[in-house]
Amino acid sequence: MPSHTAVIRIAFQDRKLASTLYKAIAPDAEEREVTPKGTVHVSLAEDTLVILIKAKDLAGLRAMINSYLRNLMAAKKSLDSLLSPQG
Repeated sequence: MPSHTAVIRIAFQDRKLASTLYKAIAPDAEEREVTPKGTVHVSLAEDTLVILIKAKDLAGLRAMINSYLRNLMAAKKSLDSLLSPQG
């Protein structure tokens, strides 16, 4: 049973951006809904992306937080690259 929990809420100025990033990371959360390390649930509330992570131990929690934030940053950088005037 998970004993460590993290809730990450990231508010965006643009709802469309929040929705796009949600769509980028949600499939991974759905695919790995329950892992040996814990569980992840991703949701979207208006312009806020919410990532709920529950883990059995602190090391697992840290690993899952890092993974989801890294994926989110990669998706955001990709969007920025595509939307930049040089892209």
